[in-house]
Amino acid sequence: MDYITNQTFEGISGDELSLAEYENCQFKSCSFGNADLSNFTFVDCEFIACDLSSIRSKKTSFREVYFRDCKLMGIHFEDCNPYGLKCHFESCTLDYSFFYQCPMKGSRFSNSRLIEVDFTETNLESVSFEGCNLSGSVFQFSHLEKANFVGAQGYIIDPSNNRMKGAKFSREGLAGLLTTFGIDIA
Repeated sequence: MDYITNQTFEGISGDELSLAEYENCQFKSCSFGNADLSNFTFVDCEFIACDLSSIRSKKTSFREVYFRDCKLMGIHFEDCNPYGLKCHFESCTLDYSFFYQCPMKGSRFSNSRLIEVDFTETNLESVSFEGCNLSGSVFQFSHLEKANFVGAQGYIIDPSNNRMKGAKFSREGLAGLLTTFGIDIA
């Protein structure tokens, strides 16, 4: 496999990207929607204003990867290589994506849209969801210890089937923790 480092790619499509290990690379305004990025490796890379919606990600490695202003809809992150999986998302759209059983400890979601995202059995320890819209997202048997939900909205989380010790929530978001108990909050 080729090794590519310290390169900037701008405005390319998935067809123009070679199967390789990319380290410390930057991708700007690229259109990778529906591309097969299986077995690619991205280490310390940055994606800015890119479309990665519905990519195929079998054994794809994302290690310390930063996404800003990107569309990542419908991605199966559970298919990615779990070794070193750590991503940071800022002002991104991740609607209908899947993180089932992913080791996302320490990752960051900031001011992003995560509509109907599956976080079932995901390790989200110390993950930040500040300013995110989590409407319809599923948190079942998830590890949410020390997670930060301050400023997040739309979530419904059942504290009885998630590990939540030390998680942070704003007062406005507390209703999302009580919904499963049938409590009417006025």
